[in-house]
Amino acid sequence: MGLSDSVFSDNNFFIVGIQALLTSKLIDKNYYIVDVEAINLKQIREHFFPSRKIIAFITNDLDYYALRHIYNITFIDKRCRLNEILSCLSKIHSIDIG
Repeated sequence: MGLSDSVFSDNNFFIVGIQALLTSKLIDKNYYIVDVEAINLKQIREHFFPSRKIIAFITNDLDYYALRHIYNITFIDKRCRLNEILSCLSKIHSIDIG
């Protein structure tokens, strides 16, 4: 399993965990997944393609308010239970292709 180039984090456990939930092929084709705690989204914003959705994993309300102006972004709280994260990801994906 190759690691996705569309998951941005300094935390290898986060990267591997996300790729266990979604395949690299699905991620690379449709999304950018950002661990806001580990990466500054504004620094990598210039590399994003507007056709992909951004999924930002945040840990507090300040992250949300700092980044809410960015178009096409979905916020997920990293403290959510796994089934809640999966439910959110499946809803995002079904809207994108559905």
